[in-house]
Amino acid sequence: YLFAVQLLDPHHLKKTVEIRQNPFKEIITPYRGKIYDRNKNLLVSSVKYFQIDFDRRQVHKMCKKNSDLKISEIYRKIADIISKNTDIPKDKILKKLNLNSTGNNVQISRNITESELIAIKTELSEKRISGLVSTFNNIKRTYPHGKLAARLLGFVRKKNDKIRNNLNGQKGICGLEATYDDVLAGTYGWKEVIHDANNKKIPFLFLKKREPKNGNSLVLTLDCNYQEILEENLQKAIEKYKAKNAIGLVMNIRTGEILAMSGISNKEKNLSASSLRAMQNLPVSFMFEPGSTFKPITALLALEKKIYAPTDKIDCRDYHIDGRTITDAHEHGYKFLNF
Repeated sequence: YLFAVQLLDPHHLKKTVEIRQNPFKEIITPYRGKIYDRNKNLLVSSVKYFQIDFDRRQVHKMCKKNSDLKISEIYRKIADIISKNTDIPKDKILKKLNLNSTGNNVQISRNITESELIAIKTELSEKRISGLVSTFNNIKRTYPHGKLAARLLGFVRKKNDKIRNNLNGQKGICGLEATYDDVLAGTYGWKEVIHDANNKKIPFLFLKKREPKNGNSLVLTLDCNYQEILEENLQKAIEKYKAKNAIGLVMNIRTGEILAMSGISNKEKNLSASSLRAMQNLPVSFMFEPGSTFKPITALLALEKKIYAPTDKIDCRDYHIDGRTITDAHEHGYKFLNF
């Protein structure tokens, strides 16, 4: 009979095995690139979060194999390890582990960082406790400096991929996150996975894998110190002069590098950092007339091209061109160019 089942396959079991051994691709999400200021101070980063569950059947199996072990004691050890490496209270974990104890898997948390997960796995392994099930949940952007340069940096939201709705990547919506989205995003990876009848992964050697490519990081010309000074002074100016908006730029005149850039309104003082990141970056969103501050540039060009000499007198009265009259805000006569 064994010969018939294995070689002749009268029950067509081979097809069942082939279906079960047909791997599917599990998407691996890359890390989005970081953003630094000119001094390598971290402005934006990404953190992966995982969901952890506990398969209580594994605990019951351990206790059956070793009569000296008690389920309640193992649960306490599990709760100790998880609470020690996270901010989840021990009592809350114990309550979940003991809830409907006849069940199999119980969800512990959906917000475990990668470093916390590694620490939990390491300690459980040292205690020879099995049953932890971890799955990637999502990835979030973090901003160590809070509101600093919020409008400039922008924000991201979860990708909406209708074809592959299991993608957990992020897409830049505004600010530098949107401008450099292709640079920061990275490339997805994948790995082939096969599960057994108990939904456990089988480590076959023939399974293929492509590693994800993490996004590139940005190093800005921005200086955190100058940015903070600029934002503080703009806020003071708005309060002092009761202005609607204030815009400021700090630039290295020799290289053109932007050392600080900020635009604020009189209504945003109490807004959250996430709300500010979704707002327009005023210095690059609106056109404004530079006024008299641009006159030295015009004069320098006239001297460089030798259109005028420093000793020449310039007629600063009304200027007429094609029927139009161009005037200053104040009346002027003749002026020397050597300003």
